[in-house]
Amino acid sequence: MRNLNSFLAMLKVEKKLAENTIISYEYDLKKYHKFLKENNKCELTVQFQDIEKWITDLHINGNSNSSISRHISSVKQYHKFLMIDGIRKDDPSRKLSIPKKAKKIPKFIGIDDVNKLLEMARNTVDYDSVRLSCLVELMYATGLRVSELVSLPISVIRNKEYVKTLEYLLISGKAGKERIVPLSKDAINALRKYLDIRSSYIIDNGGEKYLFPSNGKKTPHLTRQRVFQYIKYLCDSCGLDGSSISPHTLRHAFATHLLNGGADLRAVQAMLGHSDISTTQIYTHILSERMKELVFDNHPLNDYKIDSI
Repeated sequence: MRNLNSFLAMLKVEKKLAENTIISYEYDLKKYHKFLKENNKCELTVQFQDIEKWITDLHINGNSNSSISRHISSVKQYHKFLMIDGIRKDDPSRKLSIPKKAKKIPKFIGIDDVNKLLEMARNTVDYDSVRLSCLVELMYATGLRVSELVSLPISVIRNKEYVKTLEYLLISGKAGKERIVPLSKDAINALRKYLDIRSSYIIDNGGEKYLFPSNGKKTPHLTRQRVFQYIKYLCDSCGLDGSSISPHTLRHAFATHLLNGGADLRAVQAMLGHSDISTTQIYTHILSERMKELVFDNHPLNDYKIDSI
C-alpha cells in the first residue's frame, strides 16, 4: 500500500483536496486493491480487461451509476499517478470512459419553511440553541457547504468588535480555492450572540482554532453529523419532514431563492464556489418548472379551450 499512501499524500499536499474527498479516494482504491489481490493481480500487472471485469463486478454487486463513476475516476487518477511517477510505464485505465451522470434537480425548501427553521432556532435560550441559530443563519445566508461551515477557522472573525463592521466571509473551499461570501444582517447578529458563549465549547483539543469548536475529544471542531442532527431536531420541532431536509437543502435554498429574486447566475456560481457554471445551471431547471407553473396557473388563456378547426 506504499504507492497508495504516496498517492493520497499527493492529493492532500499538491492538489489540496478536502479531507472527505481524500477519504473517498482511499475507500475506492482499497476496494480496487482487494479485487486485484483476489484475482492474483497487482497495480503493476493489471490490464485493461481486468479493470473492465472489476467494473462489471461493481454493477453486479448493486453499486449505483454515480458510485461506479466515482470508482472509475479514482482508479484513472491513481494509474495516471503511477505512470507519471515512473512506477509503471503504461496506464491500463487510459481507455476507460466515465459514464455521464444524470443531473438531478436539487431538493430545496420554500422561504416559509426556512423561516420556520430560523424562528425555531431563535426562540430558545440555551447555549446549544444560540450556536444552532448561528449555524442555520450562516448556512442560509451564505450557501456554505456544511464541511466548510464546521471547519471555519476563528481567524475569519478577528474579534467581537470586528463583527460590527463585518460584511462578508473569506471562504477557503475545495482545492483551497478562496471566495468571498456576503453576510446578511440576521447572520451577523446571530454570529455576535454566538461569540458571547463560544468559549463554553473550548476544551484542550485544539478547538480554539475553529469558529465552531467541539467539546468532544474525537474532533477539534463541530462535526457534519452533529449539524445534520441539529437540523433534524429543528424540523421535528416545527413540524417539517426532517428526513428530506439537510444542511445541503439549505445550500440549495440559498441558491434557488437568490435566483428567484433576480440574482445573476455568475454571482451565485461565485458564492457557491462552483468551478463550472454548468453545475450552477442546474438551478435554472427549478426556475423553469416554476415559470411553467406560474403560466399554467395564472395565464388567462388557460381558461379557454381551443376548438378544433
